[in-house]
Amino acid sequence: MDYTGPSNIVIHTMRYQLDDLTIDLSRQQVQRGAELLNVSGLSFRLLAYMLQRGSEVVSFDALIDGVWAPSVVNEETVTQRIRLLRAALGDDGRSPRYIRSVRGSGYQLVVVPQALAAEVGEVRAQRQSGVSTGLRRWRSAGLLAVVALAATAAWWVIDGGVQRQPRGPQGDLLARADYYAGIGQRENNERAAALYRQVLEAEPENTHAELGLSFAYSAKVCRYDGDGKWTEKAESLALRALDGEPDNYRAHEALGYALDCRGQVDAAISAYRRAVALAPPQQSGSRTALAYLLAQRGELAQALAMNLSVRDDDPGQTFNDLQLARNYELLGYPAAAETLYARSFALYPDNLFSNVAYPRSLFLQGRYSQARTVLERAGARPVHPDFWELQGEMALLQGDRQRALASFRKAHEARPSDPYFDTLLRLYRVPRADEWIPQRLAALAEQRAQGVDASSLWLEQALLLQAQGATPDAVDALQAAVDRGYRDSAYLLVSPLFADLRGAPEFTQVIDHIGDAVHTQRELVPPELRPQVPL
Repeated sequence: MDYTGPSNIVIHTMRYQLDDLTIDLSRQQVQRGAELLNVSGLSFRLLAYMLQRGSEVVSFDALIDGVWAPSVVNEETVTQRIRLLRAALGDDGRSPRYIRSVRGSGYQLVVVPQALAAEVGEVRAQRQSGVSTGLRRWRSAGLLAVVALAATAAWWVIDGGVQRQPRGPQGDLLARADYYAGIGQRENNERAAALYRQVLEAEPENTHAELGLSFAYSAKVCRYDGDGKWTEKAESLALRALDGEPDNYRAHEALGYALDCRGQVDAAISAYRRAVALAPPQQSGSRTALAYLLAQRGELAQALAMNLSVRDDDPGQTFNDLQLARNYELLGYPAAAETLYARSFALYPDNLFSNVAYPRSLFLQGRYSQARTVLERAGARPVHPDFWELQGEMALLQGDRQRALASFRKAHEARPSDPYFDTLLRLYRVPRADEWIPQRLAALAEQRAQGVDASSLWLEQALLLQAQGATPDAVDALQAAVDRGYRDSAYLLVSPLFADLRGAPEFTQVIDHIGDAVHTQRELVPPELRPQVPL
């Protein structure tokens, strides 16, 4: 199935008037005149759901399914949340102005909400040619501080859009499968997949199980370095669900994840766009995934706008902060980026992604002593393989090639399935043998021929050509990465891996091309979305 989408994304601000309240769904804000009310999290989701139901009396079951699902809660939980929402709005249940109780039925808005004229903002950006890999190789050579997509297999469980399952054998199996999928560990992902398959054996048309299994299969590849064949199965399951339910946004989300993991990012972007268009406003999973892919393509203004639209209480907010920080970093707002990186590093010591993102941000700014200090602290925590690559680069800056080699070896041991780490290990062995380089260059060309045309592949090619002494060709490879959306000029200027290319006149042109592209993207960021911190 082919998906096509517009070259630019239109961001609609969905706003409603409820008596004297103005409610902005995309910004998740409630105002009374100039006063911004403290309505967030579940309270805002509850209000947003009722706005979409207009003047209907909304039953307890409908509220539980629309706001809390797949969590199982009772009517008392709904009643307590209604009380909290009323308190935030300044409403009185005995003489309601905004929400009234309908005895024995549920709740209803006192007045009919009025949809306000949409504020339509369009963020345009040049689409770059080529395709990028979705294999979640979050490495320094093409680092994007984004890992929210790593939790995609659990989004449909934790993001609140799945119909609750009826009691009974299959419902109980699905509840267990969702639970294991939401934990996010390899063995639990396998348990979830087995349970989804068990449900499908009994009910082959069960869409919930089809999509759960699709996410689990994609996660085997994107998160756990499994064989790529699983993404083909994941795509097939998503397409089968779409055949029966073409407007099921979770099915489009599952399809996007499978395509992304297979490296078919053009199609993945279109699938995620369709998911975004169909999903309720409080569902942010596909928006976060789409933002990641747009950033990979160099469409930083669009990515920033999407990441800023993720609600503060979103279960993936921890990861979204890293993705947002990376957007700021690439757009030239280092102070805003560092604030988010440092906060994540301080608050989440077990987050292996922030444990490399924060020291790397200092490294990119040339603050090497601080980067080494933070890197040492991170070394006592769970770390991503990119941690060892960064440690190796820091060692090279100090002239310690032996320690760099040891670090690259640890990166390779941590993720032996990633050929990039094998490339680093081979390039820095002593003595170095280069007879393998043509074979690796051929493998990169084969990947691109199959549609996996990530900027990281071109960066690796630049390193290989640099090792062969083919400086002009190596710089051409860097330019190819830029043409495909690569925007990290700071890394090219700082990393010792590219030191031999920096004296070439053409290298300066590559940096200038990145600067021009980033300047264009900065101009596309509306003033209200720019960080309010000193630069």
